[in-house]
Amino acid sequence: MAKRLSFAWWVGVMTLGMGCGSPAPAPTTPAPQAARPAAPPPKAAPVAPKPAPEVKVDANAYAGVPEALDAITTAIKASDNPSVSKVEAWFALRGEASVGELTAIIKDDTAELDRRLYACRVMAKTGKKGGEALLSLDVKEPELVRLRIVDTLGRIKPSSPEIVAHLKKLGFEGEVRTRQTAIASLARIGPPAKEVVPDLEKLLNDTQADEGLRKEAGKALKAIDPRKGLMGLAQ
Repeated sequence: MAKRLSFAWWVGVMTLGMGCGSPAPAPTTPAPQAARPAAPPPKAAPVAPKPAPEVKVDANAYAGVPEALDAITTAIKASDNPSVSKVEAWFALRGEASVGELTAIIKDDTAELDRRLYACRVMAKTGKKGGEALLSLDVKEPELVRLRIVDTLGRIKPSSPEIVAHLKKLGFEGEVRTRQTAIASLARIGPPAKEVVPDLEKLLNDTQADEGLRKEAGKALKAIDPRKGLMGLAQ
């Protein structure tokens, strides 16, 4: 009987030593959680560009077309932009009343080159009649005047189907510089020139074409039809 008690007592002691008497396990520290990335700040709403301030000019600011051209010549050479804008506003105010005199100056082979170029420049402010006058001109030389006429056709507001058709013809046949200028003018006209989109796509995808022309075609596509322009530029 004593032996049985001793054995039971020994078993009890061993059980206590393995269980209740052992130290409690140290608490585990939870693994740190990865920090969540900060949410990006909300995008600011796009700010619409401010329209250019309207230039006010008196109808009697210049005695006539020759004096206004003298003024813009002086202003451009002096980089006097406010004065340039004033002259352009004066021509815009007069509208078609200046078209006849400006056309005569642009056609005049004996006139100074700068004067002919500036006459083209302000013709862009004379509206529909100015566009019709430019379309009627057949100036081949000097090249600068010829190219300025093509450039100005893209600046006439509002444009017309006749202007678009003329620029389309110039943009897809002939020598490179005229074509580049004509395509740039079509880009300036924008969506009203949508009839040239297939021609622009064809030119853009022509790997044998002049790189400068293809670049202008890509820009024009983006201006005339942004969706197709972006697709073309991605190729």
